[in-house]
Amino acid sequence: MSRTPTRRKQVTHRQPTTAAAVNQHGPSWAPSALLLLAFVVVLVRTAWVSDDAYITYRVVDNLLNGYGLTWNVAERVQVYTHPLWMFMNALLVGFTREVYTTGIVLSIVVSVSALAIFALRVASTPHAALLGLVALLFSHAFVDYSTSGLENPLTHALLALFLFFWFRARHDGRRARWLAAVAGLGFLTRADFVLLVAPALVLALMELPRREALKALLVAFVPVFAWEMFSLLYYGSLVPNTAYAKLNTGIQRSELLRQGIYYVVETLQRDPLTLVVTIAAIVMAFITRRKNQIAIAAGIAATMFYVVWIGGDFMGGRFLTAPFFAAVALLSQFRFADRRVFAAATAAVLVIGCASARPPIVSGRGYGREHRPMVHGIADERAFYFQQTGLLRADHQHGVDHHPKAVEGREARKHNWSVQLGGMVGFLGYYSGPNAHILDGYALADPLLARLPERGIKWMIGHFAREVPLGYMNSLLQQKNMIEDARIAEFYDAVRIITRDPVFSGHRAAVVWKMNTGAYNDLLEPFFQARRLQEDAVEELAAGRTDACIQAATLATELDPRRAAAWALIARASLASGDLAQAQTSAVQAASILPSVHAPDVLAVGAAYEAEGDSAAAIAVYQRLLEIDPKQSVAQKRLAGLVR
Repeated sequence: MSRTPTRRKQVTHRQPTTAAAVNQHGPSWAPSALLLLAFVVVLVRTAWVSDDAYITYRVVDNLLNGYGLTWNVAERVQVYTHPLWMFMNALLVGFTREVYTTGIVLSIVVSVSALAIFALRVASTPHAALLGLVALLFSHAFVDYSTSGLENPLTHALLALFLFFWFRARHDGRRARWLAAVAGLGFLTRADFVLLVAPALVLALMELPRREALKALLVAFVPVFAWEMFSLLYYGSLVPNTAYAKLNTGIQRSELLRQGIYYVVETLQRDPLTLVVTIAAIVMAFITRRKNQIAIAAGIAATMFYVVWIGGDFMGGRFLTAPFFAAVALLSQFRFADRRVFAAATAAVLVIGCASARPPIVSGRGYGREHRPMVHGIADERAFYFQQTGLLRADHQHGVDHHPKAVEGREARKHNWSVQLGGMVGFLGYYSGPNAHILDGYALADPLLARLPERGIKWMIGHFAREVPLGYMNSLLQQKNMIEDARIAEFYDAVRIITRDPVFSGHRAAVVWKMNTGAYNDLLEPFFQARRLQEDAVEELAAGRTDACIQAATLATELDPRRAAAWALIARASLASGDLAQAQTSAVQAASILPSVHAPDVLAVGAAYEAEGDSAAAIAVYQRLLEIDPKQSVAQKRLAGLVR
């Protein structure tokens, strides 16, 4: 009689150690397999490519044609955040010599691999796998960014591997080394991957003796260290240029936090399932109080906080796919002993999933035909591009090659334009070819502009425009420093040495050291101070304190005479206080720097003169604006009405 309980105890101990240990008479995995096939169909139907993917594709094209890991071939600048994903694309494109279909096929294969690992190795039961796949299938964000050409599929696949080792592997040094290795690869896919898995990785290391923990850390550190040393040697920086462009803007943290909240709210409105499941997983984990689940929940929560902290992104849901995938995997650890509970959970997922504007499962060829306005600068990015970059779009006559930016790029290549200013630079850069130097106004691909503060009062998340310093365009055309501002010119001398001098130059090594230790920061600090003063001026004007606004904005223009937004603030405050002469001078100054942005400030001054009956002054204002920008049709009409 003493043997029976012993055997029962052994069985119950061994049963949960593997996801494959399913009772012979239990539920079947066949429904999950069918859902995986359904996922393939949905991903093919929704497959698309973003403009940002072509930023990476230009690097791939340059690499395969012997120009190195460059974007503009004249300078070494890291414009991608995902070296591992970039190399995977380069490897395949090296065989196919084509980026569009290759990128889509790679994304689908990696995405389905992530789903298979989740369903067959991470989920605790077939029921849990089935429910998780349904949730993933109805998530707008997850489906949208399972293609697109961006690194999300590889992030999901590596996360699935990490969660497999975390939930299923034996708790020993080998498990910790695997976890660390996957975390290291995740860092090379997207640096904030580490934030998502850090609590679990730390907990795994704490369970080991110190020597074993150090061995595991070394496994993770070797590929990361190797890449960072290469990046420092080749690019002269430990972080990609995009980090400077998007995180070094000078915008107040409170504004970014507000934008980050908008990002979460927009997701809740457009794609409620993604956010509801993510929050539910965090709550459930802390209710159960199991440390292995709490560790994953903590990583999800930390990632969500980070997304809000940086202001989110302009691509709706993109930054939420990884924490959502982790949340689905976390919920899949709860076993459904009662079929009624499983049925209720599945029904809830379906109801919430169908509450979105258009569930991905019913998305067809016509997706994106209707106008979808941006909300707080956040877009349905697939809808924006699908009718030109979608694999199964409705219009087969006009694809990526006919996108306006692609056409512009081909024109640049045809006429051999050497330098071109652009905003959406993915298609433009790729189709322009290696001979064209694209000056990216949003600074993602420009090493100088990325280190300057954002330029204006109104900014859009993920698109932080910089003011091009006087002489910078000529510097690129003439291949020498012709920047007029002495401080920026001195900083650019250092940038040129880092990005253009021979990699193994001793002088370059000294400049790289000084740049990365902040020796040149003082040269640009006045420009960031001007940006902060500009924000103070905005607050003062909003509060009706025009004198204080003028004072702060004037200080900003003294530090940075090219800060058009500060001149515009002086004009608006002066107009509000009735000082039309000062308003005219400041508005004209702002428009002379950025005509398309600040022409309305000049027109407002002209309208004020007209309201006072001073037609001569109004005529002078409109004429001055037309001298700055002859295409200002409103000024032309008003001037014509006054001179009759």
